[in-house]
Amino acid sequence: MKYIVLTLLLSISIVSPCRSADDPLTAPELAHHLGISSWVSKFRLQGSDFEVQILHVKNGKVVGTLVGSSAISTDREFTRIAIEASQSPSGTKLSIQTASGPWSMRQHTATIPLDMIVPLPQSLAVGDYVLGGDIPADKFGQGKPPVKIEDIKDGILLRVTKGA
Repeated sequence: MKYIVLTLLLSISIVSPCRSADDPLTAPELAHHLGISSWVSKFRLQGSDFEVQILHVKNGKVVGTLVGSSAISTDREFTRIAIEASQSPSGTKLSIQTASGPWSMRQHTATIPLDMIVPLPQSLAVGDYVLGGDIPADKFGQGKPPVKIEDIKDGILLRVTKGA
């Protein structure tokens, strides 16, 4: 806890002189300084069960499941999902939360690089979505096609599947 508070104070002290009173520090900027990444989106899967997983990708191939959820039933037109990843000296902590079902959290012992963060689309369907990782700069950015699994050297992927 001391580490988090000291990091927060150091981040604010470094950033504060560079900002004017009209340009306050935003929550995403503070989260970035604390090593926290987050993604929020929604599903349009009314009346369906679905499962979400965060998978570890190395050298363009899925090498394991980091976090998985049990089948989540949707009885609304939209179901919101939030994913959080935070870095610490002991590894990467990942969590999945949904408005209509259980959530899942796991501490991964290795640190997964999240230098490049790929935003989720506003609405999700069944499929794979790259979240971030060590991605070559020429494969990522505005005006470039979506990042593919094959482009990831080391990172994480969100997989959405229909439930059984």
